[in-house]
This record gives sequence, C-alpha cells and structure tokens, in this order.
Amino acid sequence: MGRFAKLSFPFLLIFFDVLLANPLHSQNVRSLTLEEAISIARKKSYQMQTLYENLKSAEENLKAAKGQFKTNAHLNLSSPDFRQQVSEIPVPNGLPVYNTTGTLLYQTNLTVNQPLPTNGFFSLRSSLFQEQVSTYVALNQQTFKRKDFYTSVSLQFQQPLFTLNTLKVGLKKAKLNYETARLRYKQETANMVYNVTQGFYNLYQAERLLEIAKEEVKEREDAYTLAQNKFKAGLIPEVEAMQLGVDLAQSKNNLMVARGNHQRLSDSFKQLIGLPLDEPIRLIPNLSYKEIHISLSDAIARALKNRPEIQEQKIQVELAKIHIREVDSQSEVKGMFSAYYNLTGISDPSLPFSTRPYDLFQSSTADMKTRPRNKGVSFTLSIPLWDWGVNRAQVNSARAALKMAELDQKNQEVSIRRQIRALVGRVQEALDRLQILDKNREVARKSFQISLARFENGEITSQELARVQDQLSQAAVNYLSAFIAYKLALADLERNTLYNYEEEK
Repeated sequence: MGRFAKLSFPFLLIFFDVLLANPLHSQNVRSLTLEEAISIARKKSYQMQTLYENLKSAEENLKAAKGQFKTNAHLNLSSPDFRQQVSEIPVPNGLPVYNTTGTLLYQTNLTVNQPLPTNGFFSLRSSLFQEQVSTYVALNQQTFKRKDFYTSVSLQFQQPLFTLNTLKVGLKKAKLNYETARLRYKQETANMVYNVTQGFYNLYQAERLLEIAKEEVKEREDAYTLAQNKFKAGLIPEVEAMQLGVDLAQSKNNLMVARGNHQRLSDSFKQLIGLPLDEPIRLIPNLSYKEIHISLSDAIARALKNRPEIQEQKIQVELAKIHIREVDSQSEVKGMFSAYYNLTGISDPSLPFSTRPYDLFQSSTADMKTRPRNKGVSFTLSIPLWDWGVNRAQVNSARAALKMAELDQKNQEVSIRRQIRALVGRVQEALDRLQILDKNREVARKSFQISLARFENGEITSQELARVQDQLSQAAVNYLSAFIAYKLALADLERNTLYNYEEEK
C-alpha cells in the first residue's frame, strides 16, 4: 500500500472514534423487565386506552338498555313564556283594525312513565298552568285582561300487539354487543401482550447487537495494536498489520449502524407501551429458558375453549337471527291498544284579573270535581297487503347474512386448528434450533481463545484470526436470534391459546 493508505488508516480510526463517542446522560434510567413493560402498557398505551373506552361505551349502553324497563319521570317548566304582538283584525263591511294581544304563561308538566315487559307502558301526567291574556283595542284605546288557571291529571296506557317486542330485543342486542366488546378487549389485551413481548425482545436484540459490535471493536483494537507491535518487531509483514486496520474500521462502521438501529427500536418500544420518547430505559430480560414440549391436542382444546373469536362468531350468529326477526316483523300484522283517562279543571273566567294564583288554583280544582271526565279507548290494526316483494327480499338478504355468519363460525374453528398446529411446530423447531446454537456458541468461544493464543505465538495469520473472530460474533448473534425466536414462539402460542405454558397458567 502507498503513503495515502498508511495515513488514511489512523485518520479513519480517529474519525470513527469521534462518531462513536457515546454521550452520557445524567437522566435517571428506568429499568424494565418484560412484566413491568406489559403492566405499563396496560395502563398507558394508546391501544389499551382506546379499547378500554370502547368497552366502557358498550357497558354504558347495556346499562341504558336495562334502564328502559324502569320507571322514568320528566318535569318541564315554562316560567315564564311571554308574547305580545300586533294582530290584524278583519272588520266585516269595513277596514281591518290592529289590536295588540299578549299572553304570559307559567306552566309545569310532570310525566311519570312505567314501561312494561310486554313493550307497553303506563303514563301518569300532571299539568298546571296559569295564563294571563291581554288585548289592546285600538279602536277605543282600551285594554282587556283575563287570568285563567288550568289543572289536569291524566293516565294513559298503550300496548302494541301481534308484533316484535322491541324492548326485549333491544336489551338482548345490548347484552350481545357488550359481550362482543368484552371479548375483543380480551383478545386485544392478548395481542398487546404479544406485541410488547415482541418489541421488548427486538429491542433487547438490538442492545445485544450493539454490545457485540462494541466487543468486536474492542477485540479488533487489541488485535490491531498487537499486529502493530509485531510489525515494528519485524515478525509480520506490513500488509498484514494494515489489513487488521481495515477490519477495525469496518467494525466501527458496524457499531454506528447498530447504535442507530437501537435508537429507532427504543423509540418505537416507548411509544408502544406509552412512555415518553425522551425517557431513557434499560431492559432487564430473563435469559433463562425452559424446555417445553407441548401436546398438540391439548393446545387445540385450549384454543377452542379460550379464543374469544369462537364466542364472538356465536354472537354474530345470534345477532343475524335477531336481524331476521326485525326485518320480518316489518310486514307483520300490528295492533295497538290505547286507553286514557283525564281530569281537567279550569278556573272561573268571571274572576277578576287581580285574583291570587292560589284562589285561581282552588277554582280550577273545584271545576275538576264537577266537569265531565275526558276518557277514551281505541284499538287499531295495521295489515300489510302488498309491497311488491320488498320485505321478502329483505328477509332473504338477512337469511343470507345468517348463513355467512354460520360459515364464518365453522371456518374460524378450522383456522384456529391450523394456526395452533403451525404454532406448536414452530415452538418445537425454535427449541431444537436454540439448543444446537447454544452448543455452537460455546465451541466458537473456545475456538477463538485457542486461535488468539496461536496468533500471539505466530502460528496463524491475522486473516485467520479475523475469520475466527467473525465466527464467534456470528455464533453469538445466531444464539440470540434463536433465543428470541423461541420466546416469541411461546408468546404467540400463549396469545392464540390464552394459556401460558411456561408458567402453566
């Protein structure tokens, strides 16, 4: 190599040293185990918070549907309601005149409703209102005033007949929708646990790759220093010492790439579990593993028993059946039985305008005792005659939707069986690979130690040492990859069976 090459190696090494300088932060570093990360994600992650609000919404809707069966009351007040305006009054055989009329109303309505399980209801209604009426007659410039008081109490009953009980259907749909939301929350919680587990180990892998890159740089720096000393002593040619410098520069470049990848994964993981992006964290993984051999039949049985999708598909079939009944009821004969009984009293119109409200009220109640009652009973019947097949087509469409829901239910079971078969095989393959690579890692470590001693004794060249060093690094990376693959395979199996085979719960 020429002079430029001799000058460029030290320069490159200094350049990488500057870039790889790791700024130390004085911030407190949060240490996280996998269990702690999952616990934080349950409370702070965006996904879990939105799912919780969705579940809460369904729960409140169910409460509202149950409340439809209970007594409810409404109070309406108009105090006051004042209006005054000029009105045109036609005059027979003459010109119209313009009088000014005004009303001042105080009104109170109290309504108490009692729904019935039969979809009917009783309603008790009480009304009190006082009305002041004034008329200004422009012709003679006089104002006439009168004050009235109305008292009314009524009882009303209505009962739909020969048709769908919409009150009970609404309650059943609310229960099914709440159960669906609960099942989805359960499934999404399992998905969240898996996603956090995956993010945790991916970030840990990035951490380890970063550490491996650092170790590789340290080892190649030592080898480079040793080679330089041997070159100065005339034990190795210059080209061999410079080759180690090239390898060291490459290792430092790999370290920069590993550091950038770690930073990106760290930010993604913090967003996933709901931590601030600027909060430093350090992962504390459990690096031990158990050899778990899973029975395929046991895993399938647990999945079919625990998977929310199975229950959700059953709910979808029930909702489809309800929809058929709702659509079909639109063409049914419908009846309505109604009855009411009303007591009304009006104050004496001859009382002077200055009469007190209490006296007006007494007058209206006295009138209520003598005035004939308002009452009525009715029965109406609605009979659809023809609609050119519209309702039949709508019912057939709803039945097709039911058939699709039933097919989805059967297909879901087949899909779950297939998924579990694949997952159990994946766990076993990952375990076998992990055990093989664990032994390979030990062999690579011993091989490197022997090669390093041989290099120091001049028995092998720097290229041969570098090759063994690469094998050691690759063995460590392969083992870590296999370890994470095994952990994720178990986590995926837990997500799909809702059973933790490691902890047997």
